[in-house]
Order: sequence, then C-alpha cells, then structure tokens
Amino acid sequence: MTLLLPQIEELDALLLKLPGLVDAVEREDLQALDAARGWLVEIEGAFERNRLAPETAAIAALRAELRMAALGAAPPTLRFAGQLKPRRIREATLLDALRRAQQAVAAALTSTLAEHEEAERLTRQLVALARHKGVTGSAVPGPGNETGLRQLWQVICSDSDMTTGTVRVLGLVGEADALALLDRALSTA
Repeated sequence: MTLLLPQIEELDALLLKLPGLVDAVEREDLQALDAARGWLVEIEGAFERNRLAPETAAIAALRAELRMAALGAAPPTLRFAGQLKPRRIREATLLDALRRAQQAVAAALTSTLAEHEEAERLTRQLVALARHKGVTGSAVPGPGNETGLRQLWQVICSDSDMTTGTVRVLGLVGEADALALLDRALSTA
C-alpha cells in the first residue's frame, strides 16, 4: 500500500523519537519502559490508521514481548550469556523491541519513499516542460493555493506532451500527493 505524504511524515516523526528512547534506556531511566510502550502504541496506531495489518500485528507482538519481559520471561528470540536477571531481560527485550519496531517502520516507508521520489522527479520535469511550452502562463499559483494548483494540474494533464508523465505521477502517488508535489516543484523551480 502506498502511503500519502501526511502518513509518511507521521511515521518519520515517530522515527525521530527513537534516539530519545534509546538515551533513556542508556541512562537507566525508570520511565524508559513506559515511554517505549507509548511509542509502540503510537506506531501501532499509525499502522492501523493506514490499514497496514501485518505491521500493526508485528508491533502488537512487540508490546506483548515487553509485557512478558516485565513479568520476568525471556523472549525466545533473545539469547543471554550468564545469569538471567529480571532487569537484564527487561532491558534487552526493550532494546530489541525498539530495534525491530524501527525496522518495521523503515520497511513500510522504503517502497513508498521510492515511489514518491520518482513522482517528485517526474513532477519537477513536468513543471519545467510546462514552463518551457508556456502552458503555465503567468498565473502560477502561490504556495498552498489548492484551487490554483488543481487548475494548473488540469492544464498540464490536458497537454498531449505531458499526459504520459501526469498519468505516471497519478499512478504512483494519487491526486492529493500529486498536487502537493506540484506545489513543491513550483516553489523550488
């Protein structure tokens, strides 16, 4: 499933919280476990809102492993050398859960980011071609002017030389993100 720009930004913002969580674990902060659980709940919610069922279930399973560790049970995925102490189990399980959650979010973003990068590149090319052909005219909408952006997008879509590119952009990211990418391309060109 392709994520839209706001969904990508939400997952990116969640990833930016990870360094603080790892710092809390390293400082042996007593609230680190609760903070990590909260972060996992946020990720799970973001995945659920985006209908990413396997990822949602994987994060729920990580929360279950944290609960098991809090009860003193070592997860079967971790191997320990030496004596097993409840605190070691909790800390190792917590760090492993953070690592695996980060990997799940990164995996969800990877394919979507490639599609968005291609669509952004195509949109910049379409804007350059539209300007070269004079299709845009002098009425280039200002940033955030959705009506103007829609009108310009329709003009670009109706040009026979640009139809293939616009169809490709729409196929990659959909109309809402195509307009957002058009807005970006206009503001950077």
